[in-house]
Amino acid sequence: MHKPVKHLAVAAASIVVAVGSPAAQTIDMVVDGAIYAIELNASAAAENFAKRLPMKVVWEDFGKLERIARLSERLDVGRDPVVKSPVRGTFAYYVPWGNLCLFRIGGNAPSRDLVELGAVDETALQAVIQSGGREVELRAR
Repeated sequence: MHKPVKHLAVAAASIVVAVGSPAAQTIDMVVDGAIYAIELNASAAAENFAKRLPMKVVWEDFGKLERIARLSERLDVGRDPVVKSPVRGTFAYYVPWGNLCLFRIGGNAPSRDLVELGAVDETALQAVIQSGGREVELRAR
């Protein structure tokens, strides 16, 4: 009789840990009517970002390195780690300026102020690159 109670306690503890932890998720990015996926990671920053959806942003070039989009309010990034070195397709948040970043070129130097939110595939990255100054919608699935 003691074994089921013990297993029940372990199972309940697992549920509490799982409920309190952020989960990875996929959101939609709509560019000129076409829908692309952004794969968010399992971080508090990504979860806080997803809670703000839907939103519309305008991506602009930041040199050849990345495209950036400004947010109306700063994002709570919690204690999430910074990006070690962003790669092509990294979707991130730059803390000092309060903007989203989508990296066009990989192998960049790491930044202590850059928090990784997730990634996009090549097709989605090309859509953002070609979006020019038009509005792009980000929304939950």
